[in-house]
Amino acid sequence: MVQRNLLIALRNFYRQRLFTSISLIGLSIGLSAFILITSYIKFELSYDKHIINYKNVYRLYTIGILDGNEVSFAKTPGPACSFLKSNYSQIENATRVVPGDKLLMSANVKTSLRMNYSS
Repeated sequence: MVQRNLLIALRNFYRQRLFTSISLIGLSIGLSAFILITSYIKFELSYDKHIINYKNVYRLYTIGILDGNEVSFAKTPGPACSFLKSNYSQIENATRVVPGDKLLMSANVKTSLRMNYSS
């Protein structure tokens, strides 16, 4: 029974080649778009999930006006961490991430060049 239905379907596909090819192309494009969108959503939802208490991690950014346009960027002033931590009791820990390739550190007489690979 299944073999007979398969044979009939193959005959119809052979007779209507244009309609079959359009249907198969549409099906493959739709399926590949679904897979791409699903993988993108999975990636976006899994961002920072490797961090313990990831629901309590926040990122500050600055909103300012540059040449008459409102811009936002993920840079804050230097003392922002200590200010927020001392004025808001809800903040348990705070840190700053310094982007760049090289940091020059000095203490008393010793000077060292430290490589920073965070982006």
